[in-house]
Amino acid sequence: MAEVTNQVLPLNLLNFSGRTHAQQQTELNWQTANEVNTNNFQVQWCTDAGTFAAIGSMDANRRPYNSYGFLYRNPADGNNYYRLKMFDIDGSFTY
Repeated sequence: MAEVTNQVLPLNLLNFSGRTHAQQQTELNWQTANEVNTNNFQVQWCTDAGTFAAIGSMDANRRPYNSYGFLYRNPADGNNYYRLKMFDIDGSFTY
């Protein structure tokens, strides 16, 4: 099966934020609404704002409003970039 391309999903990403802790760890948090048929979230990271790699995933809660948290223990020195790849149950996704 071919990968379904980037689409608009029935999901509202209300907030996506991150902060660095003194232990050189990055805490990422996000809130969603209307997770209709949302399957999971893939957390991605890079240092060049272009070549992202998956660093973890979380199953969707599929409730009207949700809060998620993810701790990344290996950020690089300098700039670090993060994004979410959000998958629907049919395989389609958006960032």
